[in-house]
Parts: sequence; structure tokens; C-alpha cells
Amino acid sequence: MGRKKKLTKLQQRKKLALNKTLELKKNLRIHSVTALVAAFGFVIALYWRDIINEGVQKIITAFNLTGTGFYIKIIAAIIVTLVCILGIFVVSHWEVKEEE
Repeated sequence: MGRKKKLTKLQQRKKLALNKTLELKKNLRIHSVTALVAAFGFVIALYWRDIINEGVQKIITAFNLTGTGFYIKIIAAIIVTLVCILGIFVVSHWEVKEEE
């Protein structure tokens, strides 16, 4: 009675197929969640893009920077880059460090 019953080849294939199906389902769920989080992040980024652009335009106007559109775009790109670097610096400190 205590002996383990040997699985037939068909039962082994069914068990393997079930395991692969469950793993596929798990991976699909993980990738779906990742894609949805990325999509929400993209929407947030698009909204912040408008706010940052408006802020940069106000800074350019406040400093009375004039010139052709090309030079204004370069100045705006530099300001946006500096703001984004600051944002990356701040957000990178939010990362939770695993204790060793």
C-alpha cells in the first residue's frame, strides 16, 4: 500500500502540459501587469510633458529670452533636461534597498 504508483507516459505528458500551461498563464499575467503599468506611466508622462513645457515657456518669457525658434528650443531642452535629471535623482532615492 505504501508504494508510489508509477505514472503512465500519457499521465506524465498531461502533467507536463498542465505545468507548462500554468507557467504560461503566470508569465502572461506578469507581462500584462507590466504592460498596463507602463501604459499608465506613459499617460502620466504625457500629462507632465504639457506642464513642464508650459513652465519652461514661462521661464523663457520671464528671462526675456528672445531669438529664433531654434535657439529657444535648445534653451527649453536644456531646462527640461535639468528638471528631469533632478526628478530622476529624487525618485531614485525612493527605491527600497534590500537588506543584506
